[in-house]
Amino acid sequence: MNLKNKFNPFTDKLKWTNILYFCFFLLCISVLTIIFGLEYYNVAVIIFLTALSILFFVEPFWGLVIILVITVGIEGKLLEEFILFRLFNFNWYLTDFVFFLFIISILPRVFSGEYKIYINNILVWILTFLSFSLLSVLWGMKMGHSFTAIFHDLRGFFPYILFLPTYWVMKGGKKLKLIFIIFLIIGSLKCLIDINLSIFYLKKTFDASSRQLLNFARLTGYSEIIYPTILIASITYFLIEKSLKIRLLLIPSILLSSAALFLSYTRGSWLAFFVSLVVLIIILSFMDRKSFKLSYVFYFFPLIFFMMWIMDLSGIFPFREFIIRITSVSASKIDVSNLGRLVEWATALESFVKHPFLGGGFGLMYSYIAPGIGYKSTTFTHNSYLYVLSKMGILGFVPFVMILFANFKVLIKIVKKKSFASESDKIIFTFLIVLLLISIKSFTTWHLNTWTFSMFIGMLFGFSYDYKVKEKLDR
Repeated sequence: MNLKNKFNPFTDKLKWTNILYFCFFLLCISVLTIIFGLEYYNVAVIIFLTALSILFFVEPFWGLVIILVITVGIEGKLLEEFILFRLFNFNWYLTDFVFFLFIISILPRVFSGEYKIYINNILVWILTFLSFSLLSVLWGMKMGHSFTAIFHDLRGFFPYILFLPTYWVMKGGKKLKLIFIIFLIIGSLKCLIDINLSIFYLKKTFDASSRQLLNFARLTGYSEIIYPTILIASITYFLIEKSLKIRLLLIPSILLSSAALFLSYTRGSWLAFFVSLVVLIIILSFMDRKSFKLSYVFYFFPLIFFMMWIMDLSGIFPFREFIIRITSVSASKIDVSNLGRLVEWATALESFVKHPFLGGGFGLMYSYIAPGIGYKSTTFTHNSYLYVLSKMGILGFVPFVMILFANFKVLIKIVKKKSFASESDKIIFTFLIVLLLISIKSFTTWHLNTWTFSMFIGMLFGFSYDYKVKEKLDR
């Protein structure tokens, strides 16, 4: 019996050598942990970077997997304080090391001609946007902005270049399902951990009567974007998957992600989720009824509401306070969170009006008086689109929007088929719905340009690019 053919849980060709490479990496991490425990820090850093270098060079696919795990599974603030690299006062994050090691490891394959580039609108718009990013760097330097601020702005978009390595190492989409499974597993585990922290460890400081929110029910930073992305991905695949076993396996991720989102009190995430869900249902209504079962939605929504009711009944989560916060969005009941965003957006728009074509340049600081907080001066604003418009002007905003439009054209092409031609179509469709949610969510926050998350955005672009390349080659 051929074991290679027998072992096939995720992909058509999952080689045993890949598993051995990954085991080698885990062995190195185990050795690293022991050495780190003995306080031989220099040796620990060398082993860690060497293990990654070897793994990425031998099998680049696992580099992509590790980037996915770091991006989805680790909350942004923890990356900034990752002790292994802070010991030597390195002003770099764990993501920087992994990202650049991965890029360097694939360069020999690029120069040897193993990896090829195909021209399409996704490639053109991403490269155009990144070129304007470099122009914004020069413009920001001319405007006298801080080099550190310029650097942080650039690194928020630079990971978009990951779309090419994603296409290259996916090898025509053969391992796309494995990436999707890892995405769901890591995201669901993160939801489980955050739920545990929310209920048992984090101090509950939310006061519904005064409508103030301070670190309630979630880790600070950017982690809350994971909850709605896992939820919409699980629901999307649940609706379009015919296998009962797989649908049953998706129920835990639906429950965990909905519970984590429920506990997060993030209205922007809820809004993005419900808008995405409505768009998803509308899109599926144009497809062949054999491609999905809309009635499946009634299987998991009762479970979600039942779980929320149990949590409310047990006193773990006060549902009334949640409703108060969700509904406090009108002009008469505007809370501190909403008012702060309005002030931020007004500041960003003011910068755009001053420099409509080139913007204020990378490194531009948003300085304003935040209600309830006081004077603030930050490089980010709670809106990725206003962020680009104010810092890069119309010249940068147009290719930025066109990148998203080019990706959603792939979504439209899949829908026009009226059915899913392959498993890859289902997964790419699901990931594009995730991108839709992130795009909607980014109207109230910055997830399209956050370094610790934009690598995942680059991977999503890579899946669309892969689809268009295969479509071109099949003609």
